[in-house]
Amino acid sequence: MKESIKKYTFTNNFHDTQVTVIPKRGYLYERQIKRMQKELCGVAGCSCSGDTGIRGPQDWDVEITEDGNGYVFHTRYGLPVG
Repeated sequence: MKESIKKYTFTNNFHDTQVTVIPKRGYLYERQIKRMQKELCGVAGCSCSGDTGIRGPQDWDVEITEDGNGYVFHTRYGLPVG
């Protein structure tokens, strides 16, 4: 049986924007983070959010942290997802 691809949609409630990403083996890579930031905020000099562009309540209880190889995508329990 083929495993379904897990997609995650994140939002920025200041700009009323959203973006969908697919973690690859538990990682969001630099280009994915840049795309998230650009699509969620993308306003030069805006301080509405951090590196990811995420702001406000989200549908997913996850944390995105950088570990030197990329951005690790974790559940609130510390388990990699994707």
